[in-house]
Amino acid sequence: MRDLPAALTFDLDPDIFDESISSSNARTKLSWRGISEGVPAIRDAIDAFLPGVPVTWFVRVDNQIADIYGRPGHLLEAHRDLFENLQARGDEIAWHPHLYRRSGDGWEQETEDTALLTAMHAAIADMRALGFDPLCGRIGEAYGSTGLMTA
Repeated sequence: MRDLPAALTFDLDPDIFDESISSSNARTKLSWRGISEGVPAIRDAIDAFLPGVPVTWFVRVDNQIADIYGRPGHLLEAHRDLFENLQARGDEIAWHPHLYRRSGDGWEQETEDTALLTAMHAAIADMRALGFDPLCGRIGEAYGSTGLMTA
């Protein structure tokens, strides 16, 4: 019997997100216990059954996070010790941008290629400025466009 390769990947999104929130009260409504509590628990559970198996953690780094918290890489900065420890043990810290634009008091999918590319370049630059250089990314909400794929 042949081995079957598998990849263990996790998107690190907020616990609950109400897209009608405005930036003035977003900090009090968003929670990230999935990162602070969930990631260590998942890592421990995996290690209990498959010691040493690497995991890829797709971290939100994007313009929506910047709008709410002040910089695209806020989560990497706020949970730096956790992400650096995961990297040191062989896990990958990858990029998971959600590419939204403000629409009134809520958010909608950005679809304009220039705005998408600008947001992506700013996010990846901030990620690298924080010392994380991702090898892969997964765009949130499964959004894609020809412009993004050819950039």
